[in-house]
Amino acid sequence: MSQEKEHGQIVILNGTPRSGKSSIANVIQNTFDGVWMNMGVDRFMQMTPERCQPGIGLRPGGERPDLEPLIVTLYHAMYESIAAPVGSD
Repeated sequence: MSQEKEHGQIVILNGTPRSGKSSIANVIQNTFDGVWMNMGVDRFMQMTPERCQPGIGLRPGGERPDLEPLIVTLYHAMYESIAAPVGSD
């Protein structure tokens, strides 16, 4: 019997400070069906060793070209942590 993994959805909210990203995330969490987690970049920055932080946020863009391959790995890890089905091993 084949078991397909059901992946979650990721919504990326991007904007300047105080533009309403957190308010939108709260509305999604409180009104959309299912469980929605707010995993903001600040939380991932706190988990990332300082020597691996590329500058402003977890994104490629030339601030630290030596870290760009690592950023791809971190994005994959972040997605896998979010998209893992509930109750998976």
